[in-house]
Amino acid sequence: MHVHCRKRALRRLLDVRLSACLAARDAVGEFGDGLPRQLLDIVRLLVSELVANAVIHGRAGERGGIELEAVIDDRRLRVDVADGGSGFVPPPRAPDPGLEGGRGLQLVEAFSDRWGIVTGGVSQVWFEIDLPWRGPPEPARP
Repeated sequence: MHVHCRKRALRRLLDVRLSACLAARDAVGEFGDGLPRQLLDIVRLLVSELVANAVIHGRAGERGGIELEAVIDDRRLRVDVADGGSGFVPPPRAPDPGLEGGRGLQLVEAFSDRWGIVTGGVSQVWFEIDLPWRGPPEPARP
């Protein structure tokens, strides 16, 4: 039996400035056309958070920019964002309602099925969402 696999890929090199967040959201929005609207909104949010982290914390300016890659096939959507940093280990942190920022990786963890960090000459954060999509996670109850 032959299984048809529809695979699409996106690759962009983004400038190291906060406007790269908008460029990344737009690129993923066009690339993900056909995904459920709510899923596409979540993916755009997560991509924006990862690109903002690369702009603010990475060393992409020293190595030519921020790399955005995305792949969609029948089983999953995967997004990778890489910059020129040497990698990092995210500090454990409890949500602090008084902070305006610092929740990007918490959002990635909450809305993706898998995510991780690749180190070794580059900082790369990736996430995957299984397809077909089952919907957003249930909100945590206090």
